[in-house]
Amino acid sequence: MPRRIASTAACASVYSQAEAVIGVECHSPSIALHSGTPTFYIRQPTDTCKGQMYRDIRANDRFFEIDEASGRSGGRGSRRFTRIPLPPKPR
Repeated sequence: MPRRIASTAACASVYSQAEAVIGVECHSPSIALHSGTPTFYIRQPTDTCKGQMYRDIRANDRFFEIDEASGRSGGRGSRRFTRIPLPPKPR
């Protein structure tokens, strides 16, 4: 059976209503970021230049390089995420 992929518009609709979006693929967090939803991208070493996109749009505080973490320091990224000041989301 072929795998179905949701459209960008469908994802954006869901993410705009979410409390937060955290992902290991760069696309979902970036779509959520556009709608003002708190977002965090966990970049893996196997990703290519995707992490650069977050630097390019000045969202450096919205991603975390997983290969820079150890078991003891892995929570550093999530703590950084919770400190990001965000404006109230329009409802």
